[in-house]
Formats: sequence, C-alpha cells, structure tokens
Amino acid sequence: MDITSRRNLWDILKRQSEQKIIILTTHYMEEASVLGKRIGIINAGKMKCIGTPLFLIERFGKYLSLNITKEEGAENEKIINFVKQKASNIEHEILSEEILIRIPKDNFIKNNKGENLDNLVLNDNKNENGSLGLAKFFEELDNNLKSLNIKSYSASMPTLEDVFLNVAAEDTKLENHIENFQLQIMIMIKYYLKLILEKIIQRNLNFVMISELVSIVDFCLQQEILKDF
Repeated sequence: MDITSRRNLWDILKRQSEQKIIILTTHYMEEASVLGKRIGIINAGKMKCIGTPLFLIERFGKYLSLNITKEEGAENEKIINFVKQKASNIEHEILSEEILIRIPKDNFIKNNKGENLDNLVLNDNKNENGSLGLAKFFEELDNNLKSLNIKSYSASMPTLEDVFLNVAAEDTKLENHIENFQLQIMIMIKYYLKLILEKIIQRNLNFVMISELVSIVDFCLQQEILKDF
C-alpha cells in the first residue's frame, strides 16, 4: 500500500474507532502508534506487555538517542568523552559525518511520578543516585558546540520500535539463560551417571546415590530438560 493510501486508511480507522472498538494487528510500529489507544506486543506467541503507547515507551524504552553531526576536524573521542562525563553506560557508533549515541534513561532524574526533571547534576556534584536532568544536559551541550566542533545535533526519545526490540531482546536473554541452565544440568547428570556406573562396576553403590539420581532425573523430566538428552 502506498503512503497516501495508507494515510487515508488510517484516517478512516481513526474516525470509526470513535464509535467502535477495533482490534488491529500490525507489524508496522508507526501504524500501531498512530492508531492504537492500547497496544499489546506479542513475541513468540505470547503477550509480553499491554498499555498505552506512552506507558509502553516510558516502561520499556531504555535509551535517549542523540545524533551528532560533526564539523570538519572534530575529534570523535573528545565528543564521546564529553557525553561520558555527563552520563554513564552510553553506547555509541561513529560514522563518517555523525556520531550516534544512546544514553540510558536511568541517567536522568525522575520525580515520584516517574517524570524527568530539568535540573542537571554533574558527575562532580551528583545526587544520591547519580542522575542528571534533560534540560541542563542540553544546555551544557549547547555551550560546548564550538569547542567540540559539532555542527548540529538532534535528540529523540524511544519509539515503539525500540520498545518492541527491547522486549524481544529480553526474551532472547531469558531463552539463553534457560539454555545455559539446561546445559549445566545435563553436564551434571552425565557426570553423576558416570560416577554411578563406576560404583556399579566396583559394587559400591548405595541407596542414597540411587535416590539422588532418581530425584534429579524426575525434576529434569518435569521441566522437559531431558527431552533432547
């Protein structure tokens, strides 16, 4: 569907949603953001989260994106170190004319309602949790544009696309953790079986060892850990 037709369809659906409940599925995150009053994200066949777009972005969006366009002669490390002085655990990617920086939202001060505050606390004068504020951060950046040879910059908060990627990444981490756990269990069972076989050969097997082995195998069968064993 071309862009014009898509926009026209969105307008129709938004008008209809004022009088009806519409359930819509889409892989297009911009479409979900425009049309969805409540959005659920499904990954691997399971509902992972549900809420308004703003709630999902606030809850699962992890980074503020900062795109810096460099002047000729700009030093990459100097720019990156400047940001690192203000925020910790940043991620960056250096391109020919730009530097893409992602700043974890944990760096920014929030009030009791979870809203970002505008005051900045520098690294040499941080508050108890070491956080800083948005407005003053960009004020400091503006004051140093010339010294850092920065031509321009843009900043954006997380999008629903970022939310989906973060939710999917959490699932991947969990799956890797489970796989590692299963691998450790299988290694332990192999070692224990080998030990018991040696005891059988030596005719030195006791009831306690048999009971422990049965308990371990029973647990693994319940958790389907031995399905590929």
